[in-house]
Amino acid sequence: MFEMKKSIENINYKHLNIPTIIIIDPKDETISLRGLKKLKDKYDLYNWKIHILDSQFVGKTYKYHHLIVDEISMGTENWVSSCNMIRNFLNL
Repeated sequence: MFEMKKSIENINYKHLNIPTIIIIDPKDETISLRGLKKLKDKYDLYNWKIHILDSQFVGKTYKYHHLIVDEISMGTENWVSSCNMIRNFLNL
């Protein structure tokens, strides 16, 4: 994973400015929201949309903010808003 990240960095993310949704909890234990925002700005990734979850609803059951895979792990409010965003993104 680190080698892949380095190879992407070496080409300055040139091929990654494609329509992208990033769904993240600001309290994520492994991914930095601030780092993602800096990356988006630094490489002018204007096709990226960062969807920030409400942390108060994430991690109640599993205690991890990185685990956002279903309604139980995300909370109903986050689940509904994320599903709607994905539907709109895919034009469904």
